[in-house]
This record gives sequence, C-alpha cells and structure tokens, in this order.
Amino acid sequence: MSHLIRNRYSLTQIIGKGTYGRVYECIDVQEAGIKKVIKESVFGNDDGFDPYEYVFNLEVAVYEALAKSPNSKFFPKLFESFVLEDPRKGYLVLEKLGYPVRMIRKQNLDNCFSFTNTAKIAMSVARGLKYLHECGYLHRDLQESNVVFSRDTNSEVVCKIIDFGAAQEIHNEDGTINFEYPDMDFTNCSFSSLALNFMLPADEQDDFESFFYFVLAIFNRFNLYGGPEKLIEEKTKLHLDPISVLDDGFLVQLWLSIVGQGYRKKFNPDEVLEVFTDLDVDYEQPLDCEQVGYYFIVE
Repeated sequence: MSHLIRNRYSLTQIIGKGTYGRVYECIDVQEAGIKKVIKESVFGNDDGFDPYEYVFNLEVAVYEALAKSPNSKFFPKLFESFVLEDPRKGYLVLEKLGYPVRMIRKQNLDNCFSFTNTAKIAMSVARGLKYLHECGYLHRDLQESNVVFSRDTNSEVVCKIIDFGAAQEIHNEDGTINFEYPDMDFTNCSFSSLALNFMLPADEQDDFESFFYFVLAIFNRFNLYGGPEKLIEEKTKLHLDPISVLDDGFLVQLWLSIVGQGYRKKFNPDEVLEVFTDLDVDYEQPLDCEQVGYYFIVE
C-alpha cells in the first residue's frame, strides 16, 4: 500500500476498521519517517445530520480535552486532525501504539497475565477511566480491544485507553447531567453495562461496570457472550447474587466497590482504586515484560 495524504502521511497498511472508518499505519515523511496512525472517517452525503461526521468531531473534542489533562499519558497523543473534500473525509493523526491487551494475553500461558501484572494493568485502566471522566466524557466501549500496550519515554510498557467513537459528554452546556438515552445500539455489547444493554442512559458507574468485565477478561474469567437476552440474563444474575456467580473474594470486593455505591448523584472512583491499593503490589514498578519481536507480557 502506498498512498500519500496531505503530502505528508504515507499509508503503509490497514490495522483496523469499524463502523465509523478505517485505521491505517502510516509514515510521516516530514518527521524522519516516524510511524504514526491515521484514523479515517468517510462522511455521508446527506444535507442533514451525519453520524460519521458527528463521531469524528466528538473524538476530536475528547482528544483535545485529554491533551489538556496532566494525566494525558493514559491515552494516545493526537498530533492533528483535518478534513479533506471530494470525497469528504475526516482524519485523526495519532501516535503509534502497541498491541491490544487481548492479543498479548492470548500469547501467555493459560491465557492469563501474572496476578501482579493483572493488578497493574487494571489499576492503570481504572486511573485512565477516572481521568477521562474528570475531562467530562464517558467512554461507553471499554473492552480488551480498546486498551493497548505501548512504551513510554523510559521504554517501560504501559497501558493506554483508545477509541472514543462511542464517547458521551457527561454534562450538558448548562452544567446539568447529560441524562440522555443511548444514540448507538448497545443491546449486544458483551462488555457494556446492564443498563446500556437495556438501552438506558449511562453514567460513570456504567463505565466502571464495563471496567469490571475488562478485569474479568484479563483474569480469563469473562464468559458473558451470546445474544441480547443471554447477556441480560447473565448480568442480571451477577447483579442479584455476585457472591455465588463470582466465587472469588477479590472479584466480589471489586464488584461491590462499583455497584455497591448504588446510583448516587456522584460516583466515587476512588473506592474502586482502593481495592487495588490494598493489594500487596508495588504499582510504582513497571510491568514485567520480555522482549520477543516487539514485546509481550510474561507470567
């Protein structure tokens, strides 16, 4: 593949595609051939509301808000965004990251990480989710494929949350809670909260319920698959009797730190983080990893 965009970005290969566009690896010919990522969205031709352009503008707004945060290290860096005409397309130019958590986990023995690495990964994602909320947005699509590994400036392996195409502003312009019904179909999304599976309005607690399912996945304990009816049935069991369903003291404690808060006016993520800080894990130490090709996380 060889296609130059804006006389600067040379596309090399497709690395992902979804409802709202494609993701390419590219080379920035103006910056000594540095590899970056371009997310391309092809806008519709309708004169009215265009969901593709709406999602593009939403992602730009999220990345711009995150860039102002002192905790932007938990997310990809947006270098620039622009729109080209004929046909009308939107482009996000992002830093090149590593592989999704699920892909790396599947390389390990028993499809798991070590308990220490699992705790560090989960803590990093929980902190990132907290900071995303502080910037004013819900993610609504947190899952293993939307958390990727990367190397930071110290060459240590870190986790970053990606893909804000399903994001939603937490507050309206007047400061009131944005308590609106979903504008996307979440009925068959395995990692979504039970409320979103029912197509009910979401808040910060729903994002952290998705985070809990993410933790189940990296423990290789996630089995909530099937159609909408099956998802609702299994998640309802979990909500009604978490002790029997989970049969694990740590997971029960984590679950209750999320749903046990009830539907308060303001969700407190620190109660979730405390579950991890109580573990005998040194979160200041980097993830244990071994260089094999690019890298993978070891037991």
